[in-house]
Amino acid sequence: MKNNLPGKILYAVFFCVLLPVALVLWARATSAFLPPPALENAALGAVLLAAGIALIVASMLALRIHGRGLPMNGFPPPVYVTRGPYRLTRHPIYAGFCIACAGAAIMSGSSGGFWLVLPVAIAGCAALVWGFERPDLRDRFGSLPDEHEPFLRIPRSTHAAPDIADRVSAFVLVIIPWVALYTVTGVFASHADTLSIFLPFEQNWPVLVWTEIFYGSAYVIVPLAAFLAPTRAALREAMHGAIIAMCVCFPLYLLLPIAAPPRAFEDGGFLGHLLHLERALDAPAGCNAFPSFHVLWALIAMTALARRGGHWRWLAPTWAAAITISCLTTGQHAIVDLVAAALAYLAIYNRARLLRACVRVVERLANSLCTRRIGPLRVFNHALYSGFAGFAGVLVAAMFAGQDGLYAVAITGVCTLVGGALWAQFIEGSPTLLRPFGYYGAVLGGALSTFLAPLVGGDTLVLLAAYATASPIIMVIGRLRCVVQGCCHGRPLDPGVDTALGLRVINPSSRICLMTSFGGKPIHATPLYAIAANLVIAPILLRLWSLDVRLTLIIGLYPLLSGLARFVEEAYRGEPQTRSWKRLSEYQWYAIVLVIVGAVIIALPCSVTPPSVAFTWQTIAVAAAIGLLSAFAMSMDFPGSSRRFSRLTG
Repeated sequence: MKNNLPGKILYAVFFCVLLPVALVLWARATSAFLPPPALENAALGAVLLAAGIALIVASMLALRIHGRGLPMNGFPPPVYVTRGPYRLTRHPIYAGFCIACAGAAIMSGSSGGFWLVLPVAIAGCAALVWGFERPDLRDRFGSLPDEHEPFLRIPRSTHAAPDIADRVSAFVLVIIPWVALYTVTGVFASHADTLSIFLPFEQNWPVLVWTEIFYGSAYVIVPLAAFLAPTRAALREAMHGAIIAMCVCFPLYLLLPIAAPPRAFEDGGFLGHLLHLERALDAPAGCNAFPSFHVLWALIAMTALARRGGHWRWLAPTWAAAITISCLTTGQHAIVDLVAAALAYLAIYNRARLLRACVRVVERLANSLCTRRIGPLRVFNHALYSGFAGFAGVLVAAMFAGQDGLYAVAITGVCTLVGGALWAQFIEGSPTLLRPFGYYGAVLGGALSTFLAPLVGGDTLVLLAAYATASPIIMVIGRLRCVVQGCCHGRPLDPGVDTALGLRVINPSSRICLMTSFGGKPIHATPLYAIAANLVIAPILLRLWSLDVRLTLIIGLYPLLSGLARFVEEAYRGEPQTRSWKRLSEYQWYAIVLVIVGAVIIALPCSVTPPSVAFTWQTIAVAAAIGLLSAFAMSMDFPGSSRRFSRLTG
């Protein structure tokens, strides 16, 4: 206990005092402007707060008694603990913290606490687990963490019958999160007009009220599927399918608030009243229609039930078909909703093949690096991606910034490139990387340059929000350049991980082969991880732009969400030049700073809301110019020159 005593005291003060106080202040600062109404129930909130704190305290005592150490990531206990609250879940301290956050928000009626602090707390705990604790536990305890099976878990893939813990876990880990996400996306999407996707011939179809029997049966049979799944493997597949469906559908609900307005009907019977009630309950989240989760639930449950064999092999598909048809006959969904759900189901249940196919495509890109000489100029084939990323990013930013901010957008685009080059040269530079670019320098350079916007008729806040919205799109495309060049690459896969999910790079010109010993070995596809994360962040920011929220919310959410995503990604990267401090890589520390900066920006007072989107031919011209500049800066060099910045590699 005497070793590193000052560090342990500081660690305890930060997480037990400063962090809770900061979250309370953040909730108060943001409650005044968040549009969703607060959920207030003093009794329920007090119970949740007390339960969360009790779980945290009990978990800390378990680590002290059974782990013979302190509940601190920086000073972890030497013994892996599976007793006490750790029998309930792998991470009871984080679970208790999130429960306590929910309780405090509900007890105080804080909209900022419920709609902002709570989701960020959950995301932050998940990032800490996947970006630090999970790899750290494997490094320290080998396979022991994977063998630990607490009460709440996704069951292992075996032919044994699920026990009560497996079935309860399906409700806690799948059903409850689905209800929460369904409600949240409905609240945010209901603030804006939704799009109808009824085809012309659908609008006059009659409503067959009696088919509500089939439509409503989903609310009974889907939960029952958790108890009727015959094996742990079947239940595991259903839980994975539902979780992946949520990850796919809810970002789509934010990006595409599509609704099929329920068709009118006249029926005073029991089923008619039931259908009216169901429509009333669905009204706040009526835009959560494309793809239809009603159909997805039915198909996921069908797969689990059909594995019981016997009559279930035809009963389950027949019931799922009846559910699907009833979505049309009750007037609740359009045909497009159903088709999208069916395609989503096929993709989810063929995800292993699709994921391996994506990795193989990325692997081909990673081995495709080549150049072409045009006189003294050398052009890398990843110029296509760097150029298109610059073009798309500036185009989106210029559309959101408006005509008055067009020149400011161009200046910021240039300064982003300059900031990335300077950061990488002085922070990451090495003799073999003569003109590298750094993400954090690009963010810093671009952010600072926005303060020049008023000089050319632009608005700093609008410009920052426009680039925050465009940045995930830039990252999705720009990461393909990283794949081809070999930068931002991963470390070798952990033992036991399917090697088909790793990239094998053998191109001798790739940075992976030039600078590391990972050539030919399966490594984490970290650029693909980044692309996936930004595909989730982009719809959130694009949706907020249409809701007339404060610009500081959009500006701050980008560094906050991207910081959380990068914290996880950096845990699986393997660049040899990356330094570490206190068991975290330097880029994980930068990611933490991004999260803090984003939270502070969100809390800043602001009365400016997003302007209307503008598009002109000048916008395309400016975007094309910055795209060409990006392609030149990041994908072209002069290998015969010895001048500084003249070459991309040695």
